[in-house]
Amino acid sequence: MLRLTAGDRRTVLDAPSGRHSWSISDHAQACQAVEGVLAFGVPPLYVIRTLASIEACVTGFEAIRDDFASLDDWEDRYRYVIELGQTLEPLSDEAHSDINKVRGCVSQVWLEREARRADGRTILHFRGDSDSHLVRGLIAIAIALFSDRAPDEILSVDAMGAFRALGLEQHLTPQRSNGVRAMIERIRTEASAT
Repeated sequence: MLRLTAGDRRTVLDAPSGRHSWSISDHAQACQAVEGVLAFGVPPLYVIRTLASIEACVTGFEAIRDDFASLDDWEDRYRYVIELGQTLEPLSDEAHSDINKVRGCVSQVWLEREARRADGRTILHFRGDSDSHLVRGLIAIAIALFSDRAPDEILSVDAMGAFRALGLEQHLTPQRSNGVRAMIERIRTEASAT
């Protein structure tokens, strides 16, 4: 069962359950807080989808934490992380540049920052990509923690604590853990410079 509550930023664009399908065709509608329950036995990792016709909205960290808690074994959790990577907003070919490349990661990782104005303040929107499916999922988790926040909010996030709360730190290789730290440090540096 996938529970959607006020404040969730889930992209529930296509939730097939055999006979039924729900579609949300508008980005704002997809990101809007949704109240209700989809109780057709479809696991969350199969419910979260994206459509090429709209911008992807990355699942919020609270929802990721809840979904993680509902998965019993680490093989399912790894699959879920990989599926989170499939929800990433596309990164343009131009953004796959040396300027956006994150140093210190075993895999190739790119993070692009876009400053936006919202409610009279600057917020930072992040997009990312990697040549590794698992790392794309880790980027999705980092973006869920940091994207669309003001720089001071980004700097106050305990990202390593959040990754520890998911249990990822003890299930990643030391090289992957170093890569996560490099991504987090890059985002924090971008926030400090804004």
